[in-house]
Amino acid sequence: MIFQCFQKYRYLTSAFERPEYKRMIADIEAGKTIVFFKDNSRLGRNYPELGRLMEEYFPQKGIRVISVLNHIDSLKDPNGYCSAIVSFSNIMNDDYIRQLSVKIKCTFAMKRERGEFWGNYAPYGYEKSSEDRHKLVIDPEAAEIVRMIFSWYADGASVCGIVKRLNALQIPPPSAYKCMKGCKGFASHSSGGIKRNIWSVTSVNTMLKDEVYIGNLVQGKYKSVSYRTKKMAPTDESEWAVIEGTHEAIISDEIFTIVHDRFSRRTRVAPNREASYLLSGYIKCAHCGNRMNRNGNNGYPHFRCITHAYAPDKCPCPSVRESALETAILTSNSRPDSGACRR
Repeated sequence: MIFQCFQKYRYLTSAFERPEYKRMIADIEAGKTIVFFKDNSRLGRNYPELGRLMEEYFPQKGIRVISVLNHIDSLKDPNGYCSAIVSFSNIMNDDYIRQLSVKIKCTFAMKRERGEFWGNYAPYGYEKSSEDRHKLVIDPEAAEIVRMIFSWYADGASVCGIVKRLNALQIPPPSAYKCMKGCKGFASHSSGGIKRNIWSVTSVNTMLKDEVYIGNLVQGKYKSVSYRTKKMAPTDESEWAVIEGTHEAIISDEIFTIVHDRFSRRTRVAPNREASYLLSGYIKCAHCGNRMNRNGNNGYPHFRCITHAYAPDKCPCPSVRESALETAILTSNSRPDSGACRR
Protein backbone atom coordinates (compact mmCIF):
# COMPACT_ATOMS: atom_id res chain seq x y z
CA MET A 1 0.00 0.00 0.00
CA ILE A 2 2.88 2.37 0.74
CA PHE A 3 4.37 1.71 -2.70
CA GLN A 4 1.02 2.47 -4.32
CA CYS A 5 0.86 5.78 -2.48
CA PHE A 6 4.34 6.64 -3.74
CA GLN A 7 3.41 5.77 -7.31
CA LYS A 8 0.22 7.79 -7.09
CA TYR A 9 1.80 10.99 -5.83
CA ARG A 10 5.38 10.83 -7.12
CA TYR A 11 4.69 13.52 -9.76
CA LEU A 12 3.90 16.20 -7.20
CA THR A 13 5.66 19.49 -7.88
CA SER A 14 5.83 22.85 -6.09
CA ALA A 15 2.34 24.29 -6.76
CA PHE A 16 -0.62 23.47 -4.53
CA GLU A 17 -3.16 23.91 -7.33
CA ARG A 18 -1.99 20.95 -9.38
CA PRO A 19 -4.49 18.15 -10.13
CA GLU A 20 -2.54 15.32 -8.42
CA TYR A 21 -2.23 17.31 -5.19
CA LYS A 22 -5.99 17.90 -5.19
CA ARG A 23 -6.52 14.19 -5.80
CA MET A 24 -4.32 13.39 -2.80
CA ILE A 25 -6.37 15.70 -0.56
CA ALA A 26 -9.57 14.09 -1.86
CA ASP A 27 -8.19 10.63 -0.97
CA ILE A 28 -7.29 11.84 2.51
CA GLU A 29 -10.79 13.20 2.98
CA ALA A 30 -12.11 9.84 1.77
CA GLY A 31 -10.27 8.05 4.58
CA LYS A 32 -6.80 7.06 3.32
CA THR A 33 -4.19 7.45 6.02
CA ILE A 34 -0.66 7.33 4.52
CA VAL A 35 1.23 9.95 2.51
CA PHE A 36 4.58 8.78 1.15
CA PHE A 37 7.04 11.01 -0.76
CA LYS A 38 10.72 11.15 -1.66
CA ASP A 39 11.39 14.38 0.26
CA ASN A 40 9.43 17.40 1.44
CA SER A 41 10.04 19.35 -1.77
CA ARG A 42 7.97 16.74 -3.68
CA LEU A 43 4.98 17.66 -1.56
CA GLY A 44 5.50 21.37 -2.06
CA ARG A 45 7.93 24.27 -1.81
CA ASN A 46 5.58 26.95 -0.47
CA TYR A 47 6.85 27.20 3.10
CA PRO A 48 3.71 28.67 4.78
CA GLU A 49 1.36 26.20 3.08
CA LEU A 50 3.69 23.27 3.68
CA GLY A 51 3.89 24.17 7.37
CA ARG A 52 0.09 24.26 7.60
CA LEU A 53 -0.14 20.82 6.01
CA MET A 54 2.46 19.10 8.14
CA GLU A 55 1.80 20.82 11.46
CA GLU A 56 -1.99 21.14 11.34
CA TYR A 57 -3.78 19.27 8.55
CA PHE A 58 -1.99 15.90 8.61
CA PRO A 59 -2.08 15.54 12.45
CA GLN A 60 -5.78 16.48 12.54
CA LYS A 61 -6.57 13.84 9.92
CA GLY A 62 -4.39 11.20 11.60
CA ILE A 63 -2.16 10.84 8.54
CA ARG A 64 1.04 8.84 8.67
CA VAL A 65 3.69 10.91 6.85
CA ILE A 66 6.76 9.19 5.39
CA SER A 67 9.56 11.23 3.74
CA VAL A 68 12.47 9.04 2.63
CA LEU A 69 15.32 11.54 2.24
CA ASN A 70 14.21 13.63 5.23
CA HIS A 71 14.14 10.46 7.38
CA ILE A 72 10.61 11.21 8.58
CA ASP A 73 8.05 8.68 9.76
CA SER A 74 5.35 10.23 11.87
CA LEU A 75 4.33 6.81 13.25
CA LYS A 76 7.77 6.21 14.76
CA ASP A 77 8.44 9.86 15.67
CA PRO A 78 5.18 11.89 15.84
CA ASN A 79 7.05 15.19 16.32
CA GLY A 80 9.82 14.48 13.81
CA TYR A 81 8.33 16.37 10.91
CA CYS A 82 7.72 19.46 13.09
CA SER A 83 11.38 19.80 14.12
CA ALA A 84 13.55 22.87 13.46
CA ILE A 85 15.69 20.91 10.98
CA VAL A 86 12.66 19.98 8.88
CA SER A 87 11.34 23.55 9.04
CA PHE A 88 14.72 24.87 7.89
CA SER A 89 14.72 22.36 5.03
CA ASN A 90 11.28 23.60 3.98
CA ILE A 91 12.51 27.21 4.06
CA MET A 92 15.45 26.29 1.81
CA ASN A 93 13.09 24.55 -0.62
CA ASP A 94 10.94 27.68 -0.72
CA ASP A 95 13.99 29.89 -1.28
CA TYR A 96 15.07 27.67 -4.17
CA ILE A 97 11.83 28.55 -5.96
CA ARG A 98 12.35 32.26 -5.20
CA GLN A 99 15.87 32.23 -6.66
CA LEU A 100 14.69 30.25 -9.68
CA SER A 101 11.93 32.83 -10.27
CA VAL A 102 14.46 35.68 -10.18
CA LYS A 103 16.73 33.90 -12.69
CA ILE A 104 13.83 33.19 -15.07
CA LYS A 105 12.67 36.82 -14.91
CA CYS A 106 16.20 38.04 -15.68
CA THR A 107 16.41 35.67 -18.64
CA PHE A 108 13.08 36.86 -20.03
CA ALA A 109 14.10 40.50 -19.54
CA MET A 110 17.31 39.98 -21.53
CA LYS A 111 15.44 38.23 -24.33
CA ARG A 112 12.84 41.03 -24.46
CA GLU A 113 15.65 43.60 -24.70
CA ARG A 114 16.97 41.67 -27.71
CA GLY A 115 13.60 42.10 -29.39
CA GLU A 116 12.44 38.51 -29.07
CA PHE A 117 8.70 37.94 -28.89
CA TRP A 118 7.74 35.90 -25.80
CA GLY A 119 3.94 35.87 -25.92
CA ASN A 120 1.99 32.62 -25.98
CA TYR A 121 0.21 33.69 -29.16
CA ALA A 122 1.15 36.11 -31.92
CA PRO A 123 -0.96 39.31 -32.06
CA TYR A 124 -3.82 39.35 -34.56
CA GLY A 125 -2.35 40.18 -37.96
CA TYR A 126 0.87 38.30 -37.26
CA GLU A 127 2.04 34.74 -36.78
CA LYS A 128 5.19 33.22 -35.35
CA SER A 129 7.92 32.53 -37.86
CA SER A 130 8.40 28.87 -38.72
CA GLU A 131 12.18 29.42 -38.53
CA ASP A 132 12.21 31.35 -35.23
CA ARG A 133 9.18 31.17 -32.93
CA HIS A 134 10.35 34.37 -31.19
CA LYS A 135 10.07 36.33 -34.44
CA LEU A 136 6.80 37.79 -35.80
CA VAL A 137 5.89 37.64 -39.49
CA ILE A 138 2.82 39.09 -41.18
CA ASP A 139 -0.28 36.94 -41.64
CA PRO A 140 -1.59 38.38 -44.96
CA GLU A 141 -5.24 37.51 -44.40
CA ALA A 142 -5.53 38.99 -40.89
CA ALA A 143 -3.22 41.92 -41.73
CA GLU A 144 -5.70 43.12 -44.34
CA ILE A 145 -8.42 43.33 -41.66
CA VAL A 146 -6.04 45.26 -39.40
CA ARG A 147 -5.41 47.79 -42.19
CA MET A 148 -9.17 48.20 -42.70
CA ILE A 149 -9.75 48.87 -39.00
CA PHE A 150 -7.00 51.50 -38.79
CA SER A 151 -8.15 53.12 -42.02
CA TRP A 152 -11.77 53.35 -40.86
CA TYR A 153 -10.79 54.89 -37.54
CA ALA A 154 -8.34 57.34 -39.16
CA ASP A 155 -11.19 58.44 -41.47
CA GLY A 156 -13.31 59.35 -38.44
CA ALA A 157 -15.34 56.20 -37.75
CA SER A 158 -16.11 55.37 -34.12
CA VAL A 159 -14.92 52.17 -32.45
CA CYS A 160 -18.54 51.07 -31.97
CA GLY A 161 -19.20 51.75 -35.65
CA ILE A 162 -16.16 49.70 -36.63
CA VAL A 163 -17.31 46.79 -34.45
CA LYS A 164 -20.77 46.85 -36.04
CA ARG A 165 -19.25 46.99 -39.52
CA LEU A 166 -16.94 44.03 -38.85
CA ASN A 167 -19.78 41.94 -37.46
CA ALA A 168 -22.04 42.91 -40.37
CA LEU A 169 -19.35 41.69 -42.77
CA GLN A 170 -19.15 38.44 -40.75
CA ILE A 171 -15.40 38.75 -40.32
CA PRO A 172 -14.20 36.27 -37.64
CA PRO A 173 -12.87 37.99 -34.50
CA PRO A 174 -9.25 37.32 -33.42
CA SER A 175 -10.07 34.42 -31.07
CA ALA A 176 -12.28 32.64 -33.62
CA TYR A 177 -9.71 33.29 -36.34
CA LYS A 178 -7.01 31.64 -34.19
CA CYS A 179 -9.24 28.58 -33.84
CA MET A 180 -9.74 28.45 -37.60
CA LYS A 181 -5.96 28.53 -38.06
CA GLY A 182 -5.62 25.49 -35.79
CA CYS A 183 -4.55 27.19 -32.57
CA LYS A 184 -5.75 24.70 -29.95
CA GLY A 185 -5.20 27.13 -27.06
CA PHE A 186 -8.18 29.21 -28.16
CA ALA A 187 -10.59 26.28 -28.53
CA SER A 188 -11.82 26.70 -24.95
CA HIS A 189 -11.24 30.48 -24.79
CA SER A 190 -14.16 32.41 -23.30
CA SER A 191 -14.58 34.49 -26.47
CA GLY A 192 -13.42 31.91 -29.01
CA GLY A 193 -15.15 29.47 -31.28
CA ILE A 194 -18.83 29.55 -32.19
CA LYS A 195 -19.94 30.49 -28.69
CA ARG A 196 -19.09 34.20 -29.04
CA ASN A 197 -18.10 34.64 -32.65
CA ILE A 198 -18.33 38.45 -32.61
CA TRP A 199 -16.01 41.44 -32.41
CA SER A 200 -16.01 43.59 -29.27
CA VAL A 201 -15.14 47.21 -28.48
CA THR A 202 -12.30 46.04 -26.25
CA SER A 203 -10.67 44.05 -29.07
CA VAL A 204 -10.72 46.99 -31.48
CA ASN A 205 -9.58 49.51 -28.85
CA THR A 206 -6.64 47.29 -27.87
CA MET A 207 -5.65 46.82 -31.49
CA LEU A 208 -5.73 50.54 -32.32
CA LYS A 209 -3.39 51.34 -29.41
CA ASP A 210 -0.88 48.54 -30.00
CA GLU A 211 2.53 49.59 -31.35
CA VAL A 212 3.13 46.07 -32.61
CA TYR A 213 1.43 47.13 -35.86
CA ILE A 214 4.15 49.68 -36.64
CA GLY A 215 6.91 47.13 -36.07
CA ASN A 216 7.58 47.74 -32.36
CA LEU A 217 7.47 45.18 -29.56
CA VAL A 218 6.01 46.36 -26.25
CA GLN A 219 6.41 43.66 -23.60
CA GLY A 220 6.52 43.42 -19.83
CA LYS A 221 3.16 45.13 -19.28
CA TYR A 222 2.33 42.63 -16.53
CA LYS A 223 4.36 40.89 -13.84
CA SER A 224 3.66 38.17 -11.30
CA VAL A 225 2.57 39.35 -7.86
CA SER A 226 4.73 36.72 -6.16
CA TYR A 227 6.79 33.68 -7.10
CA ARG A 228 4.26 31.69 -5.07
CA THR A 229 1.30 32.52 -7.28
CA LYS A 230 0.43 32.86 -10.97
CA LYS A 231 -1.58 36.04 -10.37
CA MET A 232 -0.43 38.92 -12.59
CA ALA A 233 -0.52 42.68 -11.98
CA PRO A 234 -0.03 45.57 -14.45
CA THR A 235 3.36 47.27 -14.38
CA ASP A 236 4.10 50.97 -14.65
CA GLU A 237 4.63 52.21 -18.20
CA SER A 238 8.22 53.13 -17.31
CA GLU A 239 8.94 49.40 -16.76
CA TRP A 240 7.74 48.30 -20.20
CA ALA A 241 10.31 46.94 -22.65
CA VAL A 242 9.79 48.84 -25.93
CA ILE A 243 12.00 47.71 -28.81
CA GLU A 244 11.50 49.41 -32.17
CA GLY A 245 11.76 47.82 -35.60
CA THR A 246 11.73 44.19 -34.51
CA HIS A 247 9.47 43.03 -37.34
CA GLU A 248 7.69 44.20 -40.48
CA ALA A 249 5.01 46.84 -39.88
CA ILE A 250 1.41 46.46 -41.03
CA ILE A 251 0.42 50.10 -40.41
CA SER A 252 2.43 53.17 -41.46
CA ASP A 253 3.66 55.63 -38.85
CA GLU A 254 1.46 58.35 -40.40
CA ILE A 255 -1.77 56.36 -39.97
CA PHE A 256 -0.78 55.30 -36.45
CA THR A 257 -0.12 58.95 -35.50
CA ILE A 258 -3.53 60.01 -36.81
CA VAL A 259 -5.21 57.24 -34.83
CA HIS A 260 -3.45 58.15 -31.59
CA ASP A 261 -4.21 61.82 -32.15
CA ARG A 262 -7.91 60.93 -32.22
CA PHE A 263 -7.54 58.94 -29.00
CA SER A 264 -5.82 61.87 -27.28
CA ARG A 265 -8.61 64.22 -28.40
CA ARG A 266 -11.25 61.84 -26.97
CA THR A 267 -13.51 62.29 -29.98
CA ARG A 268 -16.92 60.70 -30.17
CA VAL A 269 -19.35 60.12 -33.02
CA ALA A 270 -22.99 61.21 -32.91
CA PRO A 271 -25.51 58.33 -33.05
CA ASN A 272 -26.79 59.33 -36.51
CA ARG A 273 -23.31 59.72 -38.02
CA GLU A 274 -20.55 57.34 -39.09
CA ALA A 275 -17.62 59.74 -38.53
CA SER A 276 -16.70 62.38 -35.97
CA TYR A 277 -17.15 66.10 -36.67
CA LEU A 278 -14.23 68.00 -38.18
CA LEU A 279 -13.38 70.00 -35.03
CA SER A 280 -14.24 67.33 -32.44
CA GLY A 281 -11.69 67.24 -29.65
CA TYR A 282 -9.78 70.31 -30.85
CA ILE A 283 -11.75 73.16 -29.27
CA LYS A 284 -10.81 74.26 -25.74
CA CYS A 285 -11.97 77.18 -23.62
CA ALA A 286 -9.59 80.20 -23.61
CA HIS A 287 -10.67 81.11 -20.07
CA CYS A 288 -10.46 77.84 -18.08
CA GLY A 289 -8.76 75.48 -20.53
CA ASN A 290 -11.52 72.86 -20.31
CA ARG A 291 -12.85 71.18 -23.43
CA MET A 292 -15.80 72.59 -25.36
CA ASN A 293 -18.51 70.19 -26.53
CA ARG A 294 -20.45 70.45 -29.76
CA ASN A 295 -24.21 70.93 -29.43
CA GLY A 296 -26.97 71.42 -31.96
CA ASN A 297 -29.54 74.20 -31.50
CA ASN A 298 -32.24 74.83 -34.13
CA GLY A 299 -29.94 73.64 -36.88
CA TYR A 300 -27.06 75.88 -35.78
CA PRO A 301 -24.35 73.78 -34.14
CA HIS A 302 -22.19 75.51 -31.56
CA PHE A 303 -19.48 74.70 -29.02
CA ARG A 304 -19.94 75.39 -25.33
CA CYS A 305 -17.53 75.20 -22.41
CA ILE A 306 -18.23 72.31 -20.02
CA THR A 307 -17.27 74.42 -16.99
CA HIS A 308 -19.61 77.26 -18.01
CA ALA A 309 -22.45 74.81 -18.69
CA TYR A 310 -22.40 73.34 -15.16
CA ALA A 311 -20.85 76.19 -13.15
CA PRO A 312 -21.41 79.56 -14.93
CA ASP A 313 -19.81 81.47 -12.05
CA LYS A 314 -16.52 79.58 -12.58
CA CYS A 315 -16.06 80.51 -16.26
CA PRO A 316 -17.51 83.43 -18.27
CA CYS A 317 -16.86 81.78 -21.65
CA PRO A 318 -19.85 82.14 -24.02
CA SER A 319 -20.80 79.51 -26.58
CA VAL A 320 -19.54 79.98 -30.14
CA ARG A 321 -21.07 78.82 -33.40
CA GLU A 322 -19.29 76.14 -35.37
CA SER A 323 -19.53 78.19 -38.56
CA ALA A 324 -17.77 81.11 -36.83
CA LEU A 325 -14.97 78.84 -35.67
CA GLU A 326 -14.50 77.37 -39.15
CA THR A 327 -14.37 80.85 -40.66
CA ALA A 328 -11.81 81.99 -38.08
CA ILE A 329 -9.62 78.94 -38.75
CA LEU A 330 -9.77 79.36 -42.53
CA THR A 331 -9.05 83.10 -42.24
CA SER A 332 -6.10 82.41 -39.94
CA ASN A 333 -4.60 79.82 -42.30
CA SER A 334 -4.91 82.15 -45.30
CA ARG A 335 -2.78 84.90 -43.73
CA PRO A 336 0.79 85.15 -45.12
CA ASP A 337 2.28 85.28 -41.62
CA SER A 338 0.34 82.33 -40.22
CA GLY A 339 2.16 79.30 -38.92
CA ALA A 340 0.23 77.03 -41.25
CA CYS A 341 1.35 79.07 -44.26
CA ARG A 342 4.99 78.93 -43.17
CA ARG A 343 4.81 75.14 -42.89
